[in-house]
Amino acid sequence: MRHRTRHPACLAILLGVPLLVLAACGDADPTGAPAAADTIPAGGPLLLPTATGLASVEAASGTVAFEAPGAKASPDGSVVVRGVIRVDGSTRLTWLDPVDGRPIARVRLDEPASLRVVAADGRVAVGPPDVPVTGLIYPVARAQSPVSVVAPDGTVHTYTLPGSVEPEAFSTDGGGLFVLSYTPAGNPTEYQVNRLDLESGEIGGVYGQDSADERQERMGGTARTQVWAPDGSTVYTLYTQEVDGWATSFIHVLNLDEGWAFCLDLPEPLGWDTPAALAVAPDGGRLWVTEAAGHGAVVDTDTLEVLATGDFPSPGAYGLAAVADGDRVFVGSESEIAVLDGTDLHQLARWRTTRPIIGLRRADLDERLVAVTDGQLTTFPLDAPERDPAGRDLPYTSPLVVIDPTLPTAECAC
Repeated sequence: MRHRTRHPACLAILLGVPLLVLAACGDADPTGAPAAADTIPAGGPLLLPTATGLASVEAASGTVAFEAPGAKASPDGSVVVRGVIRVDGSTRLTWLDPVDGRPIARVRLDEPASLRVVAADGRVAVGPPDVPVTGLIYPVARAQSPVSVVAPDGTVHTYTLPGSVEPEAFSTDGGGLFVLSYTPAGNPTEYQVNRLDLESGEIGGVYGQDSADERQERMGGTARTQVWAPDGSTVYTLYTQEVDGWATSFIHVLNLDEGWAFCLDLPEPLGWDTPAALAVAPDGGRLWVTEAAGHGAVVDTDTLEVLATGDFPSPGAYGLAAVADGDRVFVGSESEIAVLDGTDLHQLARWRTTRPIIGLRRADLDERLVAVTDGQLTTFPLDAPERDPAGRDLPYTSPLVVIDPTLPTAECAC
């Protein structure tokens, strides 16, 4: 596998997407206003992760359009699926119309299962209901792992995979499912990314960008956060690994079009054990990594090289979120937003909110930055003066507990 690294192995588990276990009771379908992408399609509501599932919130007013316990969305927000484990042990999957939130398809599975992956083509991958309700995946000891791929037309393909295996992402051609294989299965301490061929049911390796002979190796590590390319073709995951008593960070790149993997080491002092966030330019050409300690790097996603590093006044140690508009990067932590130059990460301005920030979103159509907090939204016009713009607080219209989807609920076994 192609990589640039100081340590002997780069790959670990690909984590960071909120994992939502199917609700154990209740089967009412959500109704109301449209669902929308977590990445905010132009002018649409925000899909925010909650302690039980997803909530659709209108960015212009703070109105909670609907909540969907046990729901998960595709990375682009075009598909929303809700899962419920019924009292008889069966599982009901409900596809929700992304325009109005109404149910448009239902599939019943005989066994209890939980949602792992939702694809833009409507298919979902489900696995055993033995994973955390929210947060990052961690390995679960299993002798074998049943994984089912379910389509909204009722087509179900089930694969019984040896050992402890977790679905991660569908390939863009629809023919494969990237999975995380943990070893040893009874006490997982190492991880390897593989590809499940959905036609043959066989698992094959993931290789480097330039060589089909260099298979991704096994290793242990801790995933800190993850972001998808705007077109859904690539997944970027930030990892920390301790080498010789020193924490180092690297970005793992998984290309879902061509199926290759790449690891890019980040220069020191990146790698401190502080909250971190990733942001991708709207055109996908640049990736930014930022840490709450006030360090960051700019990455060219075509050449997979670090273009620049920079320091900025730390916004604080509570949480971290980032979003970019191509020329600027917005880094939120505690109750402040650092507005950074996208070229060298020097600070351009400092914006403030009235509550601690959980996430940042960009409402493209209205050209606004949306700070997500537990209890309200605060919006800023992107063309605001660089100093002290007036944010607009929009309290949620109903009680809503928004969570940080990147925080692990347990440490990975490394």
